[in-house]
Amino acid sequence: MRAIKEGSRVMTPRLFIATAFAALALVAVAGPAAAIEDPILNAAINENKIGETADGYLATVDGATVATDARARMDQLNLRRRATYTERAQQNSVTVEEYARSFACTLLPKNTPVGASYRDQGGSWRRNTGAVSLPAYCPSAQ
Repeated sequence: MRAIKEGSRVMTPRLFIATAFAALALVAVAGPAAAIEDPILNAAINENKIGETADGYLATVDGATVATDARARMDQLNLRRRATYTERAQQNSVTVEEYARSFACTLLPKNTPVGASYRDQGGSWRRNTGAVSLPAYCPSAQ
């Protein structure tokens, strides 16, 4: 598969296509893959108990104690995201994982307020100090 060179990064055509479709889908899809509007989840995010990941899902921050209600809501949102990613991946001939990662490029900065935690591409939890460090596979990563 031929790679597309973008700046100093290289994207495979599949990931490039998945990323482009994910960006378009964010506009078209409300709910599971858009901004988090659940006040309980938002509180857990602002308390650094739950955060977005470079995989396109929410996860509990290492060492955090998450209330049962917040964990259940996180699990439900992740299930809805997985269903959306699966449907869109099939429509665009990419894997679910590729589609989910490409969607993370939009979700990480959108759903990680300053001071909140997110899990980077390497699996480490980081704090948003003003700009989320996007994974290398994101078109707008710097």
